[in-house]
Amino acid sequence: MNSKSALDKILSSVDSLPCRKVSVFKSKNYTLSSSVFAQIDLPSFNKSAMDGYAIGKNESQKILQVVDFTPAGDIPSTKLSDGKAVKILTGAPVPLNAWKVIPKELTCKNEKTSVILACDVNDVPSNICLVGEDIKKGQLLYPCGTKIDARKRATLSFAGVKEVKVFPKPKVAVITTGNEIISADESRGEYQVYNANAELLSGLLSEVVDVADFSHVTDDYALVEEEFKAKIEKSDFLIFTGGASVGRFDYVKKMLKSVEAEEIFSGLSIRPARPTGCFLYKGKLVFSLPGNPVAVFLAYHLFVLPVIYKMQSREYNFFEEVEIKEQLIVKQRDRENFIPIRYDGKRIEQLEYNGPADLYHLSLADGFLVIPAGVKLIENKAKVLFF
Repeated sequence: MNSKSALDKILSSVDSLPCRKVSVFKSKNYTLSSSVFAQIDLPSFNKSAMDGYAIGKNESQKILQVVDFTPAGDIPSTKLSDGKAVKILTGAPVPLNAWKVIPKELTCKNEKTSVILACDVNDVPSNICLVGEDIKKGQLLYPCGTKIDARKRATLSFAGVKEVKVFPKPKVAVITTGNEIISADESRGEYQVYNANAELLSGLLSEVVDVADFSHVTDDYALVEEEFKAKIEKSDFLIFTGGASVGRFDYVKKMLKSVEAEEIFSGLSIRPARPTGCFLYKGKLVFSLPGNPVAVFLAYHLFVLPVIYKMQSREYNFFEEVEIKEQLIVKQRDRENFIPIRYDGKRIEQLEYNGPADLYHLSLADGFLVIPAGVKLIENKAKVLFF
């Protein structure tokens, strides 16, 4: 079974999670499930763009009496008239009859109660930000499907939006397995391996799930089953890494079959990530991913991320057909092959790659070149899974 057939089978078992409301403060990295509109004008009052002096219309005098002072947050002054000025700070509301704000640097002091305008006021812009010139109340801010980043979250708050309706982020449990695996803060023995899969999946999942619960178990059947049952109840789906093959200590798939999880597929005609499996347990998906980190990374993009998008009622496709000018000679295989590449918009560079544990060269790549089974030459166009 190739990757597309496998994904189609998985997605047919996935239902969307119900949308929910979150506060704007907690909305970063969520995706809007309905459009959002401004609740107030921005600016919501005429305000000064400068530290300076507000003057009335067609002011002709050069020496003006300073009759009031307005900092940001104060109410607008009502004392402005001909021959007079109001000292004002950036962001403060201007008097209702203000014509312009003369920047402080275009003035000089005469005495404590007056100021000299050292400029031709007709040549000075207004320096007044008008009500609604950035955003008008009721204006569409962001349509459904917009992902909220830090700037958009700040804009929503600035425009008076308190909460937004979003596609949900699922809760996921990740169980890494292996006697040889240790955490980054442990002292490594000569034949032990740091838990790269936990670091990798933690980074990948951080922006797309609500809660990611990580744990590790050694290659012990009873421990694998115990941890699985403890974590699956609290999660929308679960990911195992390691223990996915048919070796003596590969217990994951054996355990899933023993608890009567329904097999969607087990083993694929792809390279890497061939041992990848997917099961359904009490209506929840369980992924059995290989132990090598490149295979985990590939399987995540091929299967896990599309499931997360489906749960959020969102479309997902990171595959692109790109034009290439050179011919690519690739190693012919009897299964679908994914190799790390760099792409500069014109040509594909096949990276040195030493197999599914070669995380370093994966870290230099832009995507996977997709090589269909039996193909040894790619020309004109290439299919790439970008990440």
